[in-house]
Amino acid sequence: MTGPPPDTPSFGEPESGPDEQLRCQLAEAVNDRRMSVNDIWLHYFSIGGSVGEYELEAYINSSYAISSLQRDILAQAVNELIDAQSDPPRAPYSGDSHVQSDDHQSREGHDEKPLSEPIDDDPGADEY
Repeated sequence: MTGPPPDTPSFGEPESGPDEQLRCQLAEAVNDRRMSVNDIWLHYFSIGGSVGEYELEAYINSSYAISSLQRDILAQAVNELIDAQSDPPRAPYSGDSHVQSDDHQSREGHDEKPLSEPIDDDPGADEY
């Protein structure tokens, strides 16, 4: 069998079609979250990625092609970093037992007690 293995990217050839769409969506996620290429590369490399940091940056910026396996590892790394970021503040419901005001937001390392106890609508429900 001649030619490169199936996992080898075609260097110098611009990506097109679904591969380019995947790259654009990945780049959009990276840019929207203002993620650094260094942080992405460190996580990507730690989970088995084998492309260098500069090549990864070039891929994100559509200047370099990487294999589908490496694209999937990169997507996994980016998604894990997104999942690790804190969620944006959400509007609480009236039944939420813990509501924070702007001047009483919890800080890491500080225990903060709820402003009220949870409401037990059916106190006998847990009894047998």
